[in-house]
Amino acid sequence: MKQKSPMRFMALVLDIKGDNMLGFSRNFNCVVIGASGGVGMAFSKLLAEHSLCERLVVTSRSKDKQFELGSKSTWKEVDITNEDSIAELVQHLKEEQ
Repeated sequence: MKQKSPMRFMALVLDIKGDNMLGFSRNFNCVVIGASGGVGMAFSKLLAEHSLCERLVVTSRSKDKQFELGSKSTWKEVDITNEDSIAELVQHLKEEQ
């Protein structure tokens, strides 16, 4: 059986005392994978309200769990276990630039 490579996650920490995303000193764009879950949803809402976040793409496997995030955000149905679904997300991101 082939051993899987460990997945790496990068966590961004919100400085709740100020209005800056630690590690970012200027505006940024963000993609949230799994935005319909509890942590993903909460993180998406924080990013949507953040002044430095210019564009937010939130993804979920289910259209049923979409919620309103404002004008700078878009929803995309994505299944990260499906390569075609990921390719569609990449194409969507390229078209939005």
